[in-house]
Amino acid sequence: MAKQGEIWTAPFPYYDDREKLQVKRRPVIIVSKNEINDKNFDIIICQISRHEQNRILKLPQELKNKVLIITSSNLLPGVGKGLRNISIIKPFKLFTIPKDILLSGEPIGKLNQQTLQNLLNKIHDLF
Repeated sequence: MAKQGEIWTAPFPYYDDREKLQVKRRPVIIVSKNEINDKNFDIIICQISRHEQNRILKLPQELKNKVLIITSSNLLPGVGKGLRNISIIKPFKLFTIPKDILLSGEPIGKLNQQTLQNLLNKIHDLF
């Protein structure tokens, strides 16, 4: 079952260069609490992107220090296949997704407790 701090692949909408809506499987982190995940049909997730300095530079100044850069060292060892790249978690990009759609994806890993708490603190500071 989906647990807080786990990283899964999920279908994610985005606009391509021609401004056409596309869907691509991307890594996401489950941020909703386990009690909520167990009892509801939807799960709250947070977007993860591949780290590129220009992605951070394009952000408004007030959001630049809100991102969280992670590597495989921020994941629990031996859980999933891990991340392929250095990644950026964007705590200001929260979404809900139906649990059955998320669970049709692939588990990648799980954040260690310190990194998860850091992410949750950043989310709390935003809202």
